[in-house]
Amino acid sequence: LNFPENVDFFEKIFPYVRFLKIHNKHTVTTVLRVISGNNAYGVTLKNGTKQIEAFSTAILPFYLVSSYENTDVIYQWLLAARRSFKDERFSIFKCEVTGDSMVSAEVRRMGLETAPMIGLSVLAMIIFVVCSSLRRDPSRAKPWESLVGCLIPLLALLSTTGLLCWFGWKFQSIIVAAFFLVLSVGVDDVFIILRAWDRTNTDEEVPERMAQTLEESGPSILISSITNAMAFLIGMTSQTPAVRSFSLYSAIAISICFLYQLIMFSAVLAASGYRERSGLQSLLCWRKANPKARSAFVERIVTAQSVLIRRYSRIIATWPTRIVLLILMCGYYYACIVGISQLRTLISIEKMALPDSYLQTFQHSYEASLKNMQPISVFVLNPGDLRDPERLATIKQIVRDFENATYSYGPESTFFWIQAYEEFLNFYGETEDFTYAEVPTFFKSATYFYLSTFVKYNESACLDNDPRCITSFFFMTNFHKVTVSCPCVHT
Repeated sequence: LNFPENVDFFEKIFPYVRFLKIHNKHTVTTVLRVISGNNAYGVTLKNGTKQIEAFSTAILPFYLVSSYENTDVIYQWLLAARRSFKDERFSIFKCEVTGDSMVSAEVRRMGLETAPMIGLSVLAMIIFVVCSSLRRDPSRAKPWESLVGCLIPLLALLSTTGLLCWFGWKFQSIIVAAFFLVLSVGVDDVFIILRAWDRTNTDEEVPERMAQTLEESGPSILISSITNAMAFLIGMTSQTPAVRSFSLYSAIAISICFLYQLIMFSAVLAASGYRERSGLQSLLCWRKANPKARSAFVERIVTAQSVLIRRYSRIIATWPTRIVLLILMCGYYYACIVGISQLRTLISIEKMALPDSYLQTFQHSYEASLKNMQPISVFVLNPGDLRDPERLATIKQIVRDFENATYSYGPESTFFWIQAYEEFLNFYGETEDFTYAEVPTFFKSATYFYLSTFVKYNESACLDNDPRCITSFFFMTNFHKVTVSCPCVHT
């Protein structure tokens, strides 16, 4: 068949597809059995020709549509597709399938399987903090106070989760990582406050001791909380929604944890001060403490602490240690400078998945296949009135700028619905001027139906020739000889 030069690829293959359906009326497949060069990667051409001799990878996009309430159907379809690839008929191929719902499921699985580690972390943290609070004098030990100090970060996490959910902020699996961060920051404040309390004079009144404790520890925990919260608030400037959620959650949780430590833990510590003055035991608070009583277990812990601190202090006070530390610090700063100079931003999907996730191998293979030709999606979120020739020309110029950019594959690799729509109007329409009225017919046609996935449109507004017909759309073009993933661009 001979076609005019302005006929695109899909118009050329349409008669062939119709012929296949007529020739084999019993076929039930919905797949076009036609090879498309846009799906082949790692292509080897015959010498001196543009004929494909072989290709290493084929990427087939499927556009699955469902209602918002039935999105699980797409996920089940993808799972069924993965299971089918394990059949004997596909044994000679290495097949894999992915989609937004499967990626989301893998990220959620990471959060669910990581969450139990929080319990182990809290348990280990409580044991360490409680053992560190033991003293030779049974009345001055603070096991219950240390336990409360460890639970306060958990209360801050629960409060933050409830607060953000109340404001409609969606909980994401990456936020699980913030739990460990807030736990470490909260426990650090506990040690600072307990140390400041132990340095006060036990003969003074509890309010005076509490004032001295907060005077000494308050600036430290305040400054650390402010700097940590501000660092995460800066992270909210990221364009990645998951990073913004993580940063916001961490900043609020750290701020709430500071308030709880300042108000709640201080109150618990003040109650402990009255217990000390009454000479009651630290563990069995209702029983009188014997100042001369000693526990062999506590004695070993306190002795080990004292020996460790004395030896550490003695070692770091010597000149050889100072010189070694200076050399290590210089090496550390040098490594930091070199690392920062080579730093590049890369938030990849496989970093958000578990080691046994299919994303680890799939993403590597996928990106390796796209090195020779990588598609980018350019989203136009406010197209305006396309009936305005100047507005329409501006959008077309944006497309041409991408097609003529460095390493661009050119117009033959572009999927742009407006160009096809204008050809449709020229062939079927009564006028060559742009109109919205024919948009529904265009997207429902057998030739151009695939382009409907590139556009968000309102059919009723289209029939009224209203600019609200097209609220947003995107086009795709390809670049070659690129070694990094191409992003989506918003305009």
